[in-house]
This record gives sequence, structure tokens and C-alpha cells, in this order.
Amino acid sequence: PYRALLIESWKKYAGDDKVAAEMRVVVEEEQDPERVLELICAQVPFSVADKMAVLSEANLLEAINLVIGLLETEIEIKTIKGVLRGASSVRWKRTSGRITSMNRSRRFVRNSGMPARTHRMKWPSWKNG
Repeated sequence: PYRALLIESWKKYAGDDKVAAEMRVVVEEEQDPERVLELICAQVPFSVADKMAVLSEANLLEAINLVIGLLETEIEIKTIKGVLRGASSVRWKRTSGRITSMNRSRRFVRNSGMPARTHRMKWPSWKNG
């Protein structure tokens, strides 16, 4: 059942991409759930820390839940990205519980850990005269 869950999440994550399709076949034919975990982890852009957390998880159920959680986060990010395409220059990355933002176009404050959006401040209307 967990394998099915994992594959479902993976399918949702992977979409129609050709690599994803090939990957899907491999995952579906693979009998060993641990191997499935490894395969999916290898393909998904989780951070290294996340991957290590999954692969070092002794309890298979926990590991699978972890991957599903990560996949769902990725799916959400994908959806949000789809909605905001072009609207936001900030890419959120989930790194083991700490949210960091990668500001691709450093138009705003250089090297600040803050997401760009917070710097796009408008004056309050009363300042405009």
C-alpha cells in the first residue's frame, strides 16, 4: 500500500515529462520498496540533507512518509510556481525545515537573506503628497 502511495505521489509530482514517464515504468516494475525510495530520491530535486534523511531512515514506513511529504511540498511549489510564473523572482527551497529563498535576479538588496518581495515596498499613500 505504501509503495502505491509513493508511486501515486511520484506520478503527481512527475507530470508528463518524458524522463518522468521512463522513471515511472522503472518505479512500477521495481519490487523492493527501499529501492523505489532510492530511485525516487535520486530523481527528485530534494536537498542533499533531505535525501540523506530519507535514506538513513531505518523505518521504511517513516522514510516513505518523508518522501511523500517532500513530494507533496515539491508539487505545491510546482503549482505555486505555475501560478506565479513571471510574477515572482523568488524561488523557495525547502531545506530540512528551514526556508531559504534563492533570489535569482539580485535586483534588490544584495546578499540579504530576505526574499526579494519584502524590499519592493511602496510608500504609504500619504507620502505621495
